[in-house]
Amino acid sequence: MGKRKGSSSMTQSVFLEIKNAIAIVTLNEAETLNALTEEMLAALIDILNQCEDNPEINAMIITGAGRGFCAGANLKSSIVDMRTGSFERWIKDHLNPLVVRLQSSRLPIIAAINGPAAGAGVSLALGCDLILAADTAKFVIGFAKIGVGMDLGASWTLPRAIGMKRTKQLAMLSRPLDANTAKDWGLVMDVFPNEELLTAAENLCAELLVNSTPPAIAAIKQQLKLAANTDLHGALEFEAQIQAALVLTEESKQLIDSFGN
Repeated sequence: MGKRKGSSSMTQSVFLEIKNAIAIVTLNEAETLNALTEEMLAALIDILNQCEDNPEINAMIITGAGRGFCAGANLKSSIVDMRTGSFERWIKDHLNPLVVRLQSSRLPIIAAINGPAAGAGVSLALGCDLILAADTAKFVIGFAKIGVGMDLGASWTLPRAIGMKRTKQLAMLSRPLDANTAKDWGLVMDVFPNEELLTAAENLCAELLVNSTPPAIAAIKQQLKLAANTDLHGALEFEAQIQAALVLTEESKQLIDSFGN
């Protein structure tokens, strides 16, 4: 894939660069290890919507500025003020929509974990489709340490990634999981030196785009999401619908006709 000049935009909390049909989204609060605030959550959803609506964007990478990916929720922000009774509503209005958007996006979304990820930072990574990690990465499901349960979808995504027993170990004990063990457990696809991580994530996106088509990748995401919540009959019915629609696309026709040539 040829290089072209990228474009970029930035809020105070999130930086967006578009390069070679890839949206590179950087959590941009390095001084707090990119701890999530209401502003950051809103910016992430806005960027997801923006990228979804841009036909020139076909993949996304989410990473962090500075020495880490995301420390979870910023416990010194207005989030903590929600403990008085409105916290459930706040979670439903601000946290839950983010993981729903990640999971339902047409884009393949790669989390590039460039250092520590904790609490909701791990949940954010789990909401992405694939995870790459720097050798400096650590994953800490630290909710129990502050006397709370999991959020941002981790109770659903984590056991599906590593199994229930390992999820209980991480969630109940809050022990750090290093990058190589995370790879061995199936949480992380691959591990790279920190300075190579972003390039590796861009290369993975390029591989996805050159080996398939955006409609096919989007359809596979839809299929897997539905299959996680239905029986075999439901999955078969949806497969038939998806396949019937995809074989009519110009991209699929070209790939089928050229296959094996």
